[in-house]
Amino acid sequence: MKISYFGHSCFFIEGNKTSLLIDPFDPEKLFGNPTFPEIKPDIVLTTCNSFDHNFAQKFYESGSFPISEAGEFEVRGVIISGIQSFCDAKNGEERGENIIFTFEIDDVKFAHLGDLGHEISVKSIEELQGIDVLFIPVGGNGYTIDAKKALDVIENISPKIIIPMHYKENGKNIILDDLLVFLKEYGADNTEAVEFLKIAKKDIDAIGENEKLVILSRTL
Repeated sequence: MKISYFGHSCFFIEGNKTSLLIDPFDPEKLFGNPTFPEIKPDIVLTTCNSFDHNFAQKFYESGSFPISEAGEFEVRGVIISGIQSFCDAKNGEERGENIIFTFEIDDVKFAHLGDLGHEISVKSIEELQGIDVLFIPVGGNGYTIDAKKALDVIENISPKIIIPMHYKENGKNIILDDLLVFLKEYGADNTEAVEFLKIAKKDIDAIGENEKLVILSRTL
């Protein structure tokens, strides 16, 4: 399968039979860019209801199946779980609710933490065991967990592949910490970005007991 990064916390995953888009944003409001890639995802996930995560209406006419709430779902053979969480450390009082999504495509297990803004609960950690690919926010600055808290989450979940998101990017209208802050905390400040990630279950198995950090270049 192929994983592309459109920026912020938005990823497009193209499996053998199913495609899934996570957290499409309003490109004009977030980057001052009036266009969004012309794609037709089978499924669109939205982790929180803000312009930088919820532009799902763009895809309604194309027949995409939208999910933006906690619960258990099965769409086109993909099992999706939405786990309730919050965008802040005060049970959503400041920035509202957030949904952590887990799903499996082509035998690869994914978790996308969305706008997570607090320490992850023991119950959620248990639900996130066995994750192969973790999309995790690292930009902090009052919007999500920061680099140090992200490392704590990674240690508790132990994913095979870590893909950071939700950090400072050129042209973005939200002030976040630079990705380099996270890379230095992780001890990988010389990591180079790749245009996209092609991955299969056999590649996950080859990682073994280790973990791999992947930085994706923004394609939008």
